[in-house]
Amino acid sequence: MSADAAINNNNVGTRMIHEDELTRVWEMRLKPGESAPPHTHRLSYTFYIMEGSTIAVTDPNTDEIIFDFKANAGDVMSFKVEGDKLIPLSANMAPIPATHGAKNIGTTDFVEILVERK
Repeated sequence: MSADAAINNNNVGTRMIHEDELTRVWEMRLKPGESAPPHTHRLSYTFYIMEGSTIAVTDPNTDEIIFDFKANAGDVMSFKVEGDKLIPLSANMAPIPATHGAKNIGTTDFVEILVERK
């Protein structure tokens, strides 16, 4: 996917499971080795990890790994959108690009529920 397409892709999960005037709720499922297409976060969000694995955040242009982290079942992470960056509110990590891809580089399925705040 091109960088321009990634900027216009607002699908931040595998499927949207709910939307109302306050929130959008997404489910993200990635099998080992599977990638989510590059996308752009335009809304601040929180996600809850239901099934954990090791996740790589990838550059939308090159698919190179920006960083990776161990996502454990039960973990909760929140991010605030500031310009073209995501500022972590509940995780000990540096800001990440709002436009990025994700890949399950672990050996187990990954499942999260992500809630965007409008």
